[in-house]
This record gives sequence, structure tokens and C-alpha cells, in this order.
Amino acid sequence: MKRLNQLYQFLFGTRQAIGIQRGRMRTADSPAVMYGEVQYSILPGPGSFGQAINVVRLVSSTSGLVAFAGGGQTNATQITTPWARFDTVATGGDSSKLPPAAVGLGIFVVNAGAAAMNMFPSGATDIINALAPATAFSVPAGKTCEFFCMAAGKWSTQLSA
Repeated sequence: MKRLNQLYQFLFGTRQAIGIQRGRMRTADSPAVMYGEVQYSILPGPGSFGQAINVVRLVSSTSGLVAFAGGGQTNATQITTPWARFDTVATGGDSSKLPPAAVGLGIFVVNAGAAAMNMFPSGATDIINALAPATAFSVPAGKTCEFFCMAAGKWSTQLSA
């Protein structure tokens, strides 16, 4: 909190920031998936009135990812952070794999590669949209896709235009 107060005093000339920090979430059978949120209230300094309340979302991310060449679910590149940027997708069908679909989890994927990438659900029973279990969802080159889970084992998607 001391560093947060120093940062806001430097940036905004205020005296104090009061913050609330939230932690991380991890699915039981996957690598850690990090998420954080800091809510802070900047208290006014001398001669000012009012109070500003803001929320800053801190989400861990990974960039420079390489989709598994040749594709397939078994050896697909595992996504371990909520935001994942794939810079290398050399051929159509190169693959990546989502963590297990846990309610409330959201994953944002950027395909900055040269070809469409196959995104697989985790395991043999998870699904993406209305596809069959363990079936890949294609993320075209140059597109972003948000994967979100509102029911255990089921990913829904929102693909960029």
C-alpha cells in the first residue's frame, strides 16, 4: 500500500490512496491462472474537494507464444494466463489448449501469427460453443477471441470482427 500511495502522490499530487486488493484464481487441475483487481480511492489533498474512486484491473499475460506445429490437442501449447498472445502460428491448424473450463474463468487470446490457429478445450469432455467434446475452435490470423465459461466444462466465445 505504501508504494501505491507513493505512486498516486507522484502522479496526481494527492496525499493518500486507499486500496482493496483481490487475489488469484487457480483451477484444481491446471497451472495457476492469475487475476488481480485493485480498487482504490484517492483522498483529496489540501484545498481540494471530493474523492475519486477507480478500479484498476491487473491481469497477468503471456506474449511471444508459439502454437504447436502440426496441431492436435495432446501436445498443444497450454495457455496459463488470462491473456495470451500467439506471435507464431506458422501453418493452419497449429494448436493451443485452454485450461479446464471453470465457471467464471475468462481467457483472451490474440492470434498475431500468419495462419489460423486451432484452440482446443482441456481434456476429453470440455467443449467450446456447440462443438463436440475435445474439438478445436479456429481463431483466424489477425483476430482476437475471448473464451468465457458460464457452465462447468463449457467454453463460449466472442470472436473479433
